[in-house]
Amino acid sequence: MERIALIHKYLNDFEIFRKTEEFLFYIFLKENRTHYSILRTNFYELLKAFDHHNDPSYDNIIWQSKPNIRWKLQREIIRLLSNYLSSIYWMVNFSRKKQSQYLSANPNSLNQFELDKITNFKNNATHQFVQDLRNFVNHEAFLKITSIKSSSIEKPEIERNIYISREQLLNSSFNWKSQVKDFIKAQEEKIYIIDILQNHFHKFSMFQNKVYKKIICADIQLTQNLILQLEDFIDRAMTLQLSHILPFNQANIRYLKYISKL
Repeated sequence: MERIALIHKYLNDFEIFRKTEEFLFYIFLKENRTHYSILRTNFYELLKAFDHHNDPSYDNIIWQSKPNIRWKLQREIIRLLSNYLSSIYWMVNFSRKKQSQYLSANPNSLNQFELDKITNFKNNATHQFVQDLRNFVNHEAFLKITSIKSSSIEKPEIERNIYISREQLLNSSFNWKSQVKDFIKAQEEKIYIIDILQNHFHKFSMFQNKVYKKIICADIQLTQNLILQLEDFIDRAMTLQLSHILPFNQANIRYLKYISKL
């Protein structure tokens, strides 16, 4: 009976904890990493398909056998490209709602964040292009990609790649931002989209991770209170053999301590 009473008290305390600022902060951190994980997975799946397309060892299958094999791979790349572009949108849209709120506890971090946003996003033609490309795919038409295999006297080694047509983008009825339209016009007719996405992903990824760590450190008291609460619930759950029901574990605490140096 005593154990049942302790379990009831524990569950009641946890329900109260779920409504606290600390728990909502934890949920934000967890959801942020979930979105980021989806973003990374979508990017590397796209990159893997692209590498498969360009792998010389698959030449006989992709280029010299029935064309439907190449067409199937192209469709897969289009699907993965659409997934990746959507995950960038989700990441930006989700983060926009809460990042400034949590960074406001540290004015210096918030000011730097606002400046970095302007540099990395608002005034960054590549990022604006990637964002508009996502809207194009979702609201206008799927991207028509073309496989290319070429060599020249200057570059005798065979090169394989995938491109999208500049004219397809410019001749569509889609309302590109003026900054993006100028960016597209500045490209060659064959836009090697993977090169652009790779460059963008690494910068975008670094920015998201940097901001995530600054959020954890912005309000040290909030982070410290969260760690103490998590430790308490984990300790009690282990005693009551209820740790399997918790949405967090010791690894989450170790990471928070490591980032915040608590």
